Amino acid sequence: MGSSSLISRHSFGRSLFILSLLFTILLSWAPVLAVNITVDDHDNNIKYFGGWRQGETCGTVCQIKPDDLTRIEGQTWKDATRDTGAAPIGFNYTFQGTDIYVFGIVYNSLRVRSTVYLTLKVDGAKVDTYFHPPRDDNTFDYRVPVFAIHNLTDTTHDIDVEMEENSHFIFDSLIYNSGTGTGPGTGTTSSGSTSSTGGIASSSSGGSKKMSIGAIIGIVIGAVLFLTLVA
Repeated sequence: MGSSSLISRHSFGRSLFILSLLFTILLSWAPVLAVNITVDDHDNNIKYFGGWRQGETCGTVCQIKPDDLTRIEGQTWKDATRDTGAAPIGFNYTFQGTDIYVFGIVYNSLRVRSTVYLTLKVDGAKVDTYFHPPRDDNTFDYRVPVFAIHNLTDTTHDIDVEMEENSHFIFDSLIYNSGTGTGPGTGTTSSGSTSSTGGIASSSSGGSKKMSIGAIIGIVIGAVLFLTLVA
């Protein structure tokens, strides 16, 4: 009886040690488990202003029509042209994370207005511009990262993308990195496969955006129970 009690106490002590070790390891991995959130152009949390058109339904009003829907997020896009002296055209989005990418579709032709000229503000401060003079080959460039912002503090941020005068823009989607929060967007979570986004994972799944502390605790407790039963 005494020997059995000693073995039991030994098994319990070993389980506690393993519990502590696993808990420490999983907590250290938690920040790495942050994922990329894809937000399509039709997301209701994107606040548009100015003369945007829904690209796939604007008919002959839109002079430029992408020729490969399979390379467009959700097969939807926004189209806009800003003339000289025209009212501002752009959009605003609020997210929580450390990195954000803005993707567009660029058409290359000198026969229609296809120059892209954009300004980006983050939290009210101008941080970048994008300018693309078109080639004259009548081709489309898809999933073009017109803006890529990194190393923001992992808090809530606002971005404003605005078109400059005499420019055209086809907006496709956003991707932002969700470090600790889920953000307001209804975009889907990245499953980690690669695509033509310069190494940014962008394929989508409907899972949770980040492994929670509760899930980590559940994994640890399950492991300890298993080890206790086989000890």
